[in-house]
Amino acid sequence: MSKRVYTVTMTEECKACQGQGLTHDDRWEIVYANLDDSAEDIEAEILKGWGRYHNYHVYRVGDLPAEDGPCPECEGAGQIVKEVDLLDALRELKVAFSPDAFEGDPHDKGYHEYEGKNTAILLPLPF
Repeated sequence: MSKRVYTVTMTEECKACQGQGLTHDDRWEIVYANLDDSAEDIEAEILKGWGRYHNYHVYRVGDLPAEDGPCPECEGAGQIVKEVDLLDALRELKVAFSPDAFEGDPHDKGYHEYEGKNTAILLPLPF
């Protein structure tokens, strides 16, 4: 019989964007910090700043990268979804089990049976 590997889906908040789905382009901060506020044409100053500090040359502000955009880590979802090994997930959740729990009467071995919809899980007592 071939070895079976059971997996589950784990969802966690994206650490890069703290679950917001957006990240801020820090290149804008350098341009803003060095912006000449007294200039008559602020858009021209922004374009000059991008050219000077980032070697990014465009003719319209609308062609510049957005200040906030979709997080590259989670692609804007705000969460990361991974497939993980079932045993690793149970260890992380601190669910202990013994292979002999399913032989004989599990209640005699200190296990409690939890029955949910289409589910029967043996958990060690106390919980």
